[in-house]
Order: sequence, then C-alpha cells, then structure tokens
Amino acid sequence: MTDPDGTKTQKEVSDELARLRRRLAELEDSELKCRISEEALRKSEAKYKELVELLPQIVYEIDVQGNFTFVNCGGLAAFGYRSEDLAKGIKALDVVVPEDRERLARNLGQVMQGARMSGTDYTALRKDGFTFPIHVYSHPIVRDNSVIGIRGVCVDVSDLRRAQQKLWIKDSAIASSINAICLADLEGNLTYVNPAFLKLWEYDGIKEVLGKHHTELWHLAEKGEEVALALSTEGWWIGELVGKKKSGTLFDAHVSATMVTDAMGEPISLMGSFLDITDRKKLEEELRRSEERFHAVFQGAKDCIFIKDRSLRYTLVNPAVEKLVGLRASEIIGRTAEDIFGKETGEIIKEINLRVLQGQSIEQEQIRQVKGERLTFHDITAPLRSPNGTIVGVCTISRNVSERRNTTRVPRISVREYPSQAMRATLERARFAAARDSIILICGESGSGKDYVAQWIHNHSRRTSGPFFAINCAALPQELAESELFGHEPGAFTGARARKRGLLELAEAGTILLNEIGELPLALQSKLLTFLDTKSFVRVGGERSIHINARLIAATHRNLEEEVTAGRFLPALFYRLNVFSVNVPSLRNRIEDLPMLCEELMSAIALEMQLTEIPVIEPSVLRGLSRYLWPGNVRELRNVLERALMLWDKGRFELIIPMLAKGPQDWSHAVSFPRGRSLHQVTDEITELLCKEALHRCKGKRKEAAQILGISRNSLYRYMKRFSIEPEIGTDN
Repeated sequence: MTDPDGTKTQKEVSDELARLRRRLAELEDSELKCRISEEALRKSEAKYKELVELLPQIVYEIDVQGNFTFVNCGGLAAFGYRSEDLAKGIKALDVVVPEDRERLARNLGQVMQGARMSGTDYTALRKDGFTFPIHVYSHPIVRDNSVIGIRGVCVDVSDLRRAQQKLWIKDSAIASSINAICLADLEGNLTYVNPAFLKLWEYDGIKEVLGKHHTELWHLAEKGEEVALALSTEGWWIGELVGKKKSGTLFDAHVSATMVTDAMGEPISLMGSFLDITDRKKLEEELRRSEERFHAVFQGAKDCIFIKDRSLRYTLVNPAVEKLVGLRASEIIGRTAEDIFGKETGEIIKEINLRVLQGQSIEQEQIRQVKGERLTFHDITAPLRSPNGTIVGVCTISRNVSERRNTTRVPRISVREYPSQAMRATLERARFAAARDSIILICGESGSGKDYVAQWIHNHSRRTSGPFFAINCAALPQELAESELFGHEPGAFTGARARKRGLLELAEAGTILLNEIGELPLALQSKLLTFLDTKSFVRVGGERSIHINARLIAATHRNLEEEVTAGRFLPALFYRLNVFSVNVPSLRNRIEDLPMLCEELMSAIALEMQLTEIPVIEPSVLRGLSRYLWPGNVRELRNVLERALMLWDKGRFELIIPMLAKGPQDWSHAVSFPRGRSLHQVTDEITELLCKEALHRCKGKRKEAAQILGISRNSLYRYMKRFSIEPEIGTDN
C-alpha cells in the first residue's frame, strides 16, 4: 500500500522490481531469439545468394533508371562483364542488340508500372560483340506500395534454339522428302504420314489414313511374315513390296522399315520409308529388252563391230569380225590392231583411235590387208563414254565396201600408157607429188582433167586406202560454202537443225580436192589458210577445235598470181598452196592421146548407162576429132561421146563432130560420111559453114568476108541467099 505522502511501500517496490526483472529476462530472451533468427536469416540469405550466384541462368535486378544493381556471376559471365564493370554501372539496354533496345525499353517501362513479363525473347549482346538468344522473365520490386526496381531471370536459349532448328530441319526433311514416310505403333496402326505418302497412296488428307492398319496399304502375300520376322529379330528390313493405293491400283515400291526404340532400347514404334519404283521397273524391263535387241543386232550384224578399251586393246568383237579375220573372239580380245592387221595398217588405226580418245568421232574409208587380200572398209569410229561422260574406250563399225569402190575407182594408168609426151611429163610430176604428203596445186584449162590428175595422185599415194572427196568451189553458194567445207552445229544458222560434218572432216585419212579454188570467197580463204597451218578448224556455230589428218589438193584454171595482184586472192594462201604445182596440158596440146581417151571415156559412159556393148569409132572419125581444137578439152570430148552413145541404136555409130573451133586464128572441120547423104549435100554444108564463119569473124562486113573466102562480093550474096544466112545487125550492105 502506498504511504499517505505518495511513496511506495517496500513491498510494492519489491514487486515492481521483480516485474522488471521478469521483463528484462523476457527482453533478453527475445533478443537472443532475435539474434538467433538474424543469424539464421543471414545464413539463409548467404545460402540463397550462393545458390543464385551458382545458377546457370542470369539473375538480375534493375533500378528505376534502368541500371543493373545486381547480376549473378553466371549473368556477368554470360554477358562478358566483370564485377567491377557492374560497380561502374551497366545499363540494361546495353546487353541487347540495337534493334531490340526500343522493344526492351517499352517492356521495362510496363514492368515499372507494375506489370509482369511472363517471357520475352531478345538477342543478347556480349561485351565482346558476340550475340546469343535469351528468354527474359521480369516482375516489379515493390516497397511501400511503390515500384523501386525490377527483378528477373534471363535464360540462354542457344541450345534450345539449336535443338529446335535440328528438329525443324528433320521435320522439314520428312515433310518435303520425295520418299513416302510413315510412323506406326507396335500394333501396325499408322500414327503419322508425310505429304509424299498421301500423294503416293492417293489419299486426300492425313485424317483419312491415320489409324489404318498397315496391311490395308500393302499386297503383302508371302512377304508379310518375312518382314515381321526381320523387324522383330534384326530391327530393320529392306526390300521390295507391292503397294495398294486408295483406288486399289497396285504399284511397286522399294521399302526400308525400321523398329524405333527408346533410350533403354525398348521398341516404341515402327517407321517406314517408301519409294515408287514402278517406272524404274518398267525401265529395267525396257533395258533388258534393249540389251536383248542389241545382242541380237551385235551378233547378227554383217558390219564388223570392234570395241576397245583406253589402251586400244580389243575387249569385244562381233561374229562378223571373227569371220573377216578368221580368228575366234577369244583370240582377238586383248590384242591390238597391229597384232590383227599388221604394223602399217595398225599404226593408221592407232592414230585415228588416239584422236577418238580425245573426243572426236571420225568417219573414213581405209584399205586393209586381210588374209592376203586388199579390202576397202568404210569406218565410223566414236568414243565410248561412261554414265558420267568419261571416255572409257573406242567403238568402230566397219563395212566392207570393196565391191562398190572397185566399180567406181579411176583406172590406175601408168605413165608410159599415154602417147603424148606432155601428158607423160605431167604424170611423171604427179608421181613425185604422190610420193609426198604435201599440198599440191594443179593448174590447167577448164575441162582438161585436173580432177582426174588429183584422183591419180590420191590413188598412187599412201592415202589410197582413205576417202577422196572433190568439191567445185565455183559451184558453192557463198552463204553455204563455209558449212560445206567445215560443217556446222545445230542452230548455227536458219535451217541448221542438225550437226553436219564438212567435207574436210569426211576426208579424214584421205584426200580432198578443192577444184577452182580461185573462186573461193576471201573470207573463206582466210579460214582455209588457218586450217592449212594448224590442220584443225571449228565448225560453223561450234566452239570445239577439230583436228583432222587429210591431204589437200587445190586446182584452178586461173592465173593465181594475177588474182593476187587484182586483190581477189590472198597472197598468204597462194604462197601456202604453191608448194608443188602440176600443170595439166590442154587436149589440143596432147591430141595424140585422143584415141585412148575416147576408149576410156566410152567404157566409163557405157558402164554408167549399163550398156552391154561398146561401139567402135571408125578411124576416119577419129581423124576428124583430132583436127578439132577442143576448147572445152576432155569435158567437151566426153559430152560429144555421151550424146552419141545416147542416140546409138546398135547400128553404125554416128558421131556429131564440133564444126567450128574457138581459136583466134585457124579452125578445122571434120567430115563424116553417114548413110543417106551425098557428096553434094556434104559440100553444101561445108560451104554454108565457111560463109557463116567468115561473116562472124568480120562482124558482118561482107566485103571483108568475101576477101577472106577469096570470092567476089556478089558470090557471097548468092551463097547468103541460097543458104538463108541472115546478116548481123549493124553490118554493111
């Protein structure tokens, strides 16, 4: 109780003191608990901070100014910064690429307003410039109902993106695969098919086929058990099955089936890949039939077929070759052309084959010694190529044309057979030319037989086994001359639908005669000069240079030196051609050869006309022919003989002899005496011709014509009236 003066009693003081002690004890206990709690909290914070620091994800805090206030170690490492960089200040916008900064600033502003970012993708920018994809989660830090910052987590999704990319590639590959692909459960029910599968089986959509049992799609027959056994034991099966489309149509398919297992190796599904091989099977069947046809043609061909490898040894020959050389195929295969046809012929064949191995195709005629007999063959040799275009060998198709060549060849006349000294000298010079392989220039009048001499040189040269081609340059249209000589490629000019080989190419291993070379256009002369220098040329419209081995003989009736002076012929080409010249005499300068020429020409014409007998020319007619000057030379003589043979009725051979010579001075007239004509008639004919010729030479001046004839002017008038000779325009009266 309290004293009257207000002081507490001792008891009250003791009670208060006890109460204070209890309170102090409570406070001490509470402080201890608080310290314990604080220590526990400190440890917990340290623990969680350590955990945050160790997290592979990026944990961060940002203040209201957009500066990082905290980034865990993983985050600093990911962005390429160090802790001291954080102390200096790093802005949130600095850790993304420039194109993402506006979007990041907008999103951070929304979080500062209290929103949460559940997950946004950005491209992070490291301090060293390296970039990587991140997925960002952010939420506001609120204190006293105010947002004081942002806390969040960034996840590096590079591995995820790569995995997604790989998965996308696989999905795309399956979806875009030309192979039909499907998945099925272990019971065989379809769970997935790609577009190619729907197209192959002709279904409209995936829903139409999912859930179907695989047996509905196949005509398994006896292979069903084989496939099931292989999948259960081996885990895979590859083979061919017959598919059954929605419409019921059957087709052939190549199948690759696999058992899909989980990580523990337990089966979880079936996967199949299918390829329609119906067309391939048809092609294989067609190829088989084609091979059978080829075998039949190869075995039954009358032409000889040789196939060689790159070492030019025979690898395959047909029965025609066996028959030709008298050896079995087994005795030919593995040997070379030198072994079969001898050294000389074998070397020629080898030279051609080596060029074919460079990509050329060569067509030529060649004489070969076979079992002691000289035979002529027309050969076509082309490269054999592998499927990738590599040349792996040579194929030659050879036809025996000896009979045809024997009927068309020019007689091999010896030098001594010609009576005239002029022709013997010409052929003696031609013999020297034949023994060499250089360019020859043959000169002579038109129709004098330049082409005959060129053929004679070819027949007596080492190229006699090769072809002989002659072309008249004067007869070539200027726009087609280059194509005729050098050939052309498809589309080289209007109308060039297919490749054409020129005469130079066709003359491979033989001779080509360019007759009347003086008529060749200047542009073509330049290309010909290039060919003579290089032995190669390019077809019109082509790109590849073609090398050939052909001899060139040129012939002309012009004086090429004068043509060079006039600018109509290239000097360089003239010098290149004028290596060795042969001059062919005109017929009037070797008239003693005329009887022999008549005999040869009539034999050749009779063969062409298929006459069973040849008439005899009477000596008097031959004498008349010999008196004519023959301005058209041998060509004119042939025309006269051919016309007479056409009119011959197996009776007496009547020959219409040219009456007027074209020489500048004298002219002659040969007389024949056919049946039914009197001396008076023949005399009148000669008189008429003499009057006409005199008037022609005097250009219609009758006074001068009468003086030439040695008669009076009045006598000439009477003859003109008698024979109805019309005076020329502009003549005297």
